[in-house]
Amino acid sequence: SGKLLIWEWPVIYMDYAIGVDVSEGVGSDKKYKSDSSAISIIRQDNCEVVATWKGKIDPDIVGDITARIGWFYNEAFCCVEANNHGVSTNKSLSNQYSHGRIYQAKTLDKIEERAVDRFGFYTSSKSKKVLIDDGKKIIREGTVTIHDRDMISEMLSLKADFRGNVLTTGADKTMSFLMGIQARKC
Repeated sequence: SGKLLIWEWPVIYMDYAIGVDVSEGVGSDKKYKSDSSAISIIRQDNCEVVATWKGKIDPDIVGDITARIGWFYNEAFCCVEANNHGVSTNKSLSNQYSHGRIYQAKTLDKIEERAVDRFGFYTSSKSKKVLIDDGKKIIREGTVTIHDRDMISEMLSLKADFRGNVLTTGADKTMSFLMGIQARKC
């Protein structure tokens, strides 16, 4: 189950980007009370978050939901987290959605010893800093519109550890938004 919030219906011929933060989909993280997947839909021309979805559901089904939302928003370009359960989401999405509309990164296939395209955005400590810096920049410049109060609340409650790393546990909508910003850059 999940909840889709829409602030703007798709505009014909408009380009949209989708960011997806994937969780395990079951159980509950007692410390953060969050184990949800989240999807953000961003209008390409003005960086407006036009819709969001959040729910506790199996990762492969998140791929199905992403495909449906993507089709609804004019075959939006999708950037799905590739870590952990994101592999299942990317596999589900790639089985039913145009491969050219899914974020792919070049990685080294160690068995074949060559570069291959892999679906999804892998978040590491380095790439997370890029995500967060890109998000800070567009917010600072005032070039984004966010209607989702939960997302705004998540963003305002983010904290950094003693090394300066932003702690994003429980910030599902925020992470999906940051993934959407990456999709928007493609």
